[in-house]
Amino acid sequence: MSLMLALLLVQATSYPGGDFLYAGGQCLELGPQTGPVHWGLERSECIELAKLDAQLNRIYRAKMKSQSAQRRSNLRKAQRAWLATMNATCGAGKDAEIIDEAASTCFGTEVRKRIAQLRKL
Repeated sequence: MSLMLALLLVQATSYPGGDFLYAGGQCLELGPQTGPVHWGLERSECIELAKLDAQLNRIYRAKMKSQSAQRRSNLRKAQRAWLATMNATCGAGKDAEIIDEAASTCFGTEVRKRIAQLRKL
């Protein structure tokens, strides 16, 4: 099978169960697909992202409470910089919407790394 034919078949194949996107800490249902390419996350994948994001937020808030005013300011700046870099690296865009498997995998990896970094503080 030629590469072009394989790509056409992949584009025309729906992604079973891939009916969600992750944004703003929530799994949101996608509307009906209008083109031959079907994007979306499986529900379980989306729920896993939400759990990771919630864990990151809990750890960040706990760290913020335990720091001096100056260190809180530094941590807030570092977290904002990390978020911007992670969104750019993972292709999540400024709205941090995750709608495909590659962005989901990247987001999961980066969040796990950030959780580890925050725990070391």
